[in-house]
Amino acid sequence: MKTILQINKYHYIRRGAERYYFNLSDLLQEKGHRVIHFSMQDPRNIPSEYAKYFVSNMDIAKPTFNLSGLQKALRIIYSRESKKNIEALIRDTRPEIAHIHNIYHQLSPSILSALKKNNIPVVMSLHDYKLISPNYTFLCREEICEHRHWYEEITHRSVKDSYVASAWCMLEKIIHDRWGIYKNAIDLFLAPSAFIKNKFIEYGFDERKIKVLPYTLNLKDYSGNEKNNIQSDDYILYFGGLSKEKGIGVLLDAMA
Repeated sequence: MKTILQINKYHYIRRGAERYYFNLSDLLQEKGHRVIHFSMQDPRNIPSEYAKYFVSNMDIAKPTFNLSGLQKALRIIYSRESKKNIEALIRDTRPEIAHIHNIYHQLSPSILSALKKNNIPVVMSLHDYKLISPNYTFLCREEICEHRHWYEEITHRSVKDSYVASAWCMLEKIIHDRWGIYKNAIDLFLAPSAFIKNKFIEYGFDERKIKVLPYTLNLKDYSGNEKNNIQSDDYILYFGGLSKEKGIGVLLDAMA
């Protein structure tokens, strides 16, 4: 039996990354492992016995250029609270391995130094392109945009269609890249597809540290006994999040 630390900035079902985070936690517990969670406080959170270690809530939906906005921007780059809280969690629970999901902004990579200090191996799932694309998706206003120069992220307003948000996220990436925080602190990256693995290699990540591990689906949640009463062949099933970057518009065009 292992004591495994699962880390994600949201501790409620928000999107696919969170569903995987919880499904994986359940699967590990079914296999007899002890699972510990570290996340951010939120009234929507699923109850956790480790909630007292969670960091304070931070909303970055609307970037602002004032003192509050500056404080949030600094926390995005490095959070003392996150490091302090995870150090307390490590001290009290002694995890043997840490699995990181999405920690950007609200938790920050400041937690990585605490994990390495305690000689805890770190695995990270690549749920998106954030480490190589500041806006997570390589998309700007629904167009593919792989910027090779830092200033293009700002001039194209790639994050939230905002100069301010784009500048802060680009600064975050530059600092983290210069320090080599993710590349040096993560022992193994897990890519859900070969495409994502190859894209990270293209942007300078070590191929030896990236393995492909497709997402899982808990078949117990689906009985398979439902009847399909659709008589026409003129339909298509899409299964996933309803967001633009999923390419649903392309799917409908292809269907037509």
